[in-house]
Amino acid sequence: DGVPISSPESWKRKVALFVGGAFVLSLALAFLLEKRRNIFFTSKDLEDILGLPLIGDIPEEYSHQPFPVNPNLQQQSTESSHLKMSGSRGENFFFAFESLYTQLSFLYSDPPLRSLVIGSVEKGDGQSTVAVHLAHIAATTGQRVLLVDANLGQGQLHNCFNLQNLKGLSNLLTEQMSPHEVLQKVPEVANLSLLTTGNAPDASDKLLWSPKMNHLMRELGNRYDLVIYDVPHFSESTGSSLIANQTDGILMVVGLRKTPQSLTNQVVKQLE
Repeated sequence: DGVPISSPESWKRKVALFVGGAFVLSLALAFLLEKRRNIFFTSKDLEDILGLPLIGDIPEEYSHQPFPVNPNLQQQSTESSHLKMSGSRGENFFFAFESLYTQLSFLYSDPPLRSLVIGSVEKGDGQSTVAVHLAHIAATTGQRVLLVDANLGQGQLHNCFNLQNLKGLSNLLTEQMSPHEVLQKVPEVANLSLLTTGNAPDASDKLLWSPKMNHLMRELGNRYDLVIYDVPHFSESTGSSLIANQTDGILMVVGLRKTPQSLTNQVVKQLE
């Protein structure tokens, strides 16, 4: 008495809503699972899925480590130069990039590596961190190393070294200037120089396609033992591919548990 009784019609509506809700939930779960599968969980995933050689594995805690300027940088002109960081953390940090440089040197031993593009699929993968520290490690071996910030309009490498970005690559490509007017020696690091992006008005990645860029790359290659280009993200600029075509190799940085497999595969096909 007084207890409402559901009619057949209202029960059908409830069942339909329940089934509909379960169907939407199953679609959501399928989407999440597919999204979860679309990233790389381990370094082995990279090799298995992309079919490319893995030559370095930077611990995640170091993938966005800023460059250690004074007083954490100890500079010597010999091969024993090393980063001064506390305890095992400093040793692991140095070893990760030293191992990467060793692998590159082994792969490109005859003839030796003279130019290298370092890029990533998308923002936040840590490519600039890798470029900065790899350039430093190479310089400590006695090589004359030039690090080029080719991210026109979005340059940041000068901040890593506490340098200014008054004139740089974009100016060389748009004005009548000589490289020696804009190249900067990195303080406290013997054998390492930096070419910043510069401040040319309306600088864009289209400048990287120009014949003047090809000529400049040849000139820089004659001046230095190793030139490292930190380029725009491969998924955002075709200019990066054109630069890569003029160098000895491409080092693509991929973020584990972040970078989509589908986008990475797309970039690899683009580079091929």
